Amino acid sequence: ENNHGPERILFYRDGMSDGHFPRANDEIASLRAAAEEQLQSPIPITFVICQSQQLGFRMVPSVQTFNNRGKPNTNCLSGTMLECGPNSFYLIAQGGMKGTSKPVKYIVHLNENLNPTGRHSGLTMQNLISCTNQMSWNYPSASKAVRELPMIKYAKKLGNQVLGSLMCLEAGCHWFGKGIKLVCPPEDTGNEEETRPYLELRNAEGAIIDPEHRQHNIVDMPFRNHLAA
Repeated sequence: ENNHGPERILFYRDGMSDGHFPRANDEIASLRAAAEEQLQSPIPITFVICQSQQLGFRMVPSVQTFNNRGKPNTNCLSGTMLECGPNSFYLIAQGGMKGTSKPVKYIVHLNENLNPTGRHSGLTMQNLISCTNQMSWNYPSASKAVRELPMIKYAKKLGNQVLGSLMCLEAGCHWFGKGIKLVCPPEDTGNEEETRPYLELRNAEGAIIDPEHRQHNIVDMPFRNHLAA
């Protein structure tokens, strides 16, 4: 809206276990290349890995406290943080009423925004913890903080919509008079770009629409909401 690109990138990546950390470097390279292509200049990136599902770790208060009704608090309060190394921390953004709250582990894989630049303050560990906790309160459909960051919850919803559409796309379907089918080329077809699955669109006469331009990104297709519904 303001015709001005981002000056810094803070990227949260969920669903990556410890054994997949080397893949983060490939994703950072892709993110950096895309940013430079759009902005025509390099941009500092902070890449944070979130582990929200594959945790067998729980946090409980070490000192007994009581709520305003006089009942003991068996869970850590919202915003409780536990540092577990120089570049990682556990955060309970959503305080639980029953059971034991599950924290989310955040691991700073790369931080190029550590030092202050221009009018921006440095993204130190304390600033990152505060920023992460505050963003947990920005989920529109909740009146309190949520356990996972809103962008992670949105990404999971979008992924579920796409997964729910794959069976329809593989079999072929119609959308506003157009035929749509998911085409998966054989792995020995050629290079990585040629073996990527893509969507084939055909008009009412059965002719392929724009055969030179392959649509690889299902998320960008406007019909995904219709298929998921």
